[in-house]
Amino acid sequence: MKTLFIAFGLLLLVGCSAMPGMPGYISKTESSYNGAIQYDMEPGFVYRGNDSFSGADLFMSLSWNTKMKDDILLIAHISRLSSILRSNSLHFMIDGDEVSLSSIGTFTDRRYEPGVYSTTYIPGTSYASRTYVVKVSFIERLINANDVRVKLDTSDGYVSGYFSNDTTSSAVSAFRDFMEKVKG
Repeated sequence: MKTLFIAFGLLLLVGCSAMPGMPGYISKTESSYNGAIQYDMEPGFVYRGNDSFSGADLFMSLSWNTKMKDDILLIAHISRLSSILRSNSLHFMIDGDEVSLSSIGTFTDRRYEPGVYSTTYIPGTSYASRTYVVKVSFIERLINANDVRVKLDTSDGYVSGYFSNDTTSSAVSAFRDFMEKVKG
């Protein structure tokens, strides 16, 4: 019975990841202005530990359109309203090789999603994010590496996690799916 419950839970979780608003969901739109095809990915989890039960403070998403050629927007999100530093604020340790990125914007993007009243109250959530321009080859390097860890510097410290943790709703899984769509 326990196995059946676990299998049902996993099926439900995998099925939900293909729904709008869920981690890793990829949407496709066509511009009425210039016909460009745009792909946007909902943020996927970068887990604190190398398991899917450690939780996540850091999330990552991608955005690309056909006019961008070889560039992709990588967006790092945290679940608090801290300021994310601009210069060399996003660090990847890719199979032992450190790569640091600087964001393209001047300010941290902040947003608040209000709470929801249902049968119980679900509290609101605060997010902060920064956008980085990277090459398609960099994303491919991330998804093909054996061990990728990531750190994001904020005004009050940093958040970090295991990007290479390949479980449901993880950023690396969603990045793979995203790249399949981009390469189409």
